[in-house]
Amino acid sequence: MPPVPSTERAALEASIRAKVNCEKAAYNMQWELLEPGVTAEQLEAAARVLQPSHYEDIVAERAIDGLCGYPPCTNAAPLKGQGPKFHVSIDDRRVYDISSLHSFCGRECARRSHAYATSLSTTSLFLREGVAAALAPATAAGAEREAAAAATRQDAADARRSGAARVLDDAIPAYAFGVMGLNEAEAATKTAAKAAATRAAAKAKTQRAAEGNASSRSTAERVGQAGLGTTERTVRMEYG
Repeated sequence: MPPVPSTERAALEASIRAKVNCEKAAYNMQWELLEPGVTAEQLEAAARVLQPSHYEDIVAERAIDGLCGYPPCTNAAPLKGQGPKFHVSIDDRRVYDISSLHSFCGRECARRSHAYATSLSTTSLFLREGVAAALAPATAAGAEREAAAAATRQDAADARRSGAARVLDDAIPAYAFGVMGLNEAEAATKTAAKAAATRAAAKAKTQRAAEGNASSRSTAERVGQAGLGTTERTVRMEYG
């Protein structure tokens, strides 16, 4: 397989980065629209970035948080499970699923939200505008959020580095103390061995002295017994 030319590789890498940045822009815009009281400028900027699927997620998340699904509205959404799920139309002779209305405070917000969702493009931002779409955040709030995220990542990296430095600072004294403890233990072992050898030598000396005394007593007894035998024979010869 022939190698890919460097120019094509660079273009491919730039395209992949642009796609990722476009997805990141949509993700940041979703977070902006989850806040209560979204402005008209934010909603207009979001229309350039979001697709209908992105907006559906925003409506669902706002309803879970207890907010009306239409981002500019500050009213609360009905509690989950309240209200009918279906509407029976006698004129049309049809049953309509109206459970999606529970994500809004009223029919007017539901109508506006539906109109906004249908105005969004189903084509991704990257396919619509290319690499240029990923060069700048959609709004100033998005730029601030990106800067805050970068600062948070930098703080986390600094914390990891400082934590590693503290561990190293704690490990050096511990290592030195461990070496000192090993030296002290070795010296104590040598002292104990020397004392044991001294005690063994003293015990052996005492044992040899005791054996010598016992040998002397045995010799004296033999000499005494021999002397008594000689005296007895002499008496017998004199008075025989």
